[in-house]
Amino acid sequence: MSWIKNLAVITLSLMFSMFFLEIGLRYIYPNIVSFTEVRDHSDPFIPRHKTGSHAHAARNSLATFDTNGMRINPNQCEEQETVKALLVGDSNIAGLFLNDSETLGAKITEHSMTTNLCVSVDTFGVSGFGPDQTLFAIDEFTSVNAYDYVIFHIFADNDLGDLVRNNNFRNDRLSNNGYCFPERPLLERFVLYKAVRKALYVMGLEVNLYGKAISSSGLDDSCTIVLNPNNENFADSMHQRANLDWQVNRNNQRQIYMDDRYDIEFACNKAPDAQDYVSRYLDRIIDASNRLSYERNFELIYLIQPSEDDVTNNHPKRSDKDCEQYNPNNLTQFFVNALDGQNVINLYESFFECSACYFIEEELVGDNHWSPYGVNIAATYVVDHIAGNPEN
Repeated sequence: MSWIKNLAVITLSLMFSMFFLEIGLRYIYPNIVSFTEVRDHSDPFIPRHKTGSHAHAARNSLATFDTNGMRINPNQCEEQETVKALLVGDSNIAGLFLNDSETLGAKITEHSMTTNLCVSVDTFGVSGFGPDQTLFAIDEFTSVNAYDYVIFHIFADNDLGDLVRNNNFRNDRLSNNGYCFPERPLLERFVLYKAVRKALYVMGLEVNLYGKAISSSGLDDSCTIVLNPNNENFADSMHQRANLDWQVNRNNQRQIYMDDRYDIEFACNKAPDAQDYVSRYLDRIIDASNRLSYERNFELIYLIQPSEDDVTNNHPKRSDKDCEQYNPNNLTQFFVNALDGQNVINLYESFFECSACYFIEEELVGDNHWSPYGVNIAATYVVDHIAGNPEN
């Protein structure tokens, strides 16, 4: 029976080794310890962030959401004449990396308090949202609440690709088919598991250890997870991923809604079929938004935020786009053209060469979100626009 004893000793040794390795990794990498899910997928048509406070370890900030998934706005209008605004967008608007007082909604209210018209802002942002999901959220919230203004945030970094990945536009029809999200494995609780997953990725092994893609509306067969190609060259990696995204779209499948990337194919004008697809997609979104604006009596404002990789050199490894037709204005201009004749605030010129408008490498490594400084600039433009003093 010595082999049983030896096996038991080996098993116990491995378990203790893994235990102490897990403890060590948790100490070294505290930022990736948390397994807390910040997303709520109970609504089959619109995901949102969970009620309560969520800490951001790297910035030591706290993001708070109410029961509707709205970001808490600590600034409230009191004695001034008040207008109500709804702000909807992606992770830049959700602002999980910002304190409640630093968010765009809070800053709009704060800046408006210095004028004769106070803007009370409800903020609904979800990490991973594309323009189609922003429209769906606007539809839901304006159906139950009256607003004077609705601010439709656009991120000219990954929003076009979001449309390709969401694939809610088929046969020239736009419809809310729910969304896809990952059902994470229980092992996600362990840093060691994440370390093994990362090691396999670095080794170039395409093994999906991120969970299964499922549909909020029961259409699981339509959902899939696509892994980013393991390529040290940023441009090559993004071009490969763009091709994969388009293939998945053409196969009538959808990807998980939080799987964003830089839209290099549109920045380089290298995907004519995809460009035609998202152009028609955007037209339907704009038409539907305008119809809601008319029917529900609110003024619609489109707020275009440029990509950090187009207007700064905060992340040098991402500076080479490796294409002749690249122009830093291409992504922003795509939306400007689509929104011709609409009520638009374009932040491109204000954010151009503004490294402080986004988090730099030393602050949040490869993060591509705007910083409190950039948020502050955007808030000023929105307040001036609503007050009737637009500068752009």
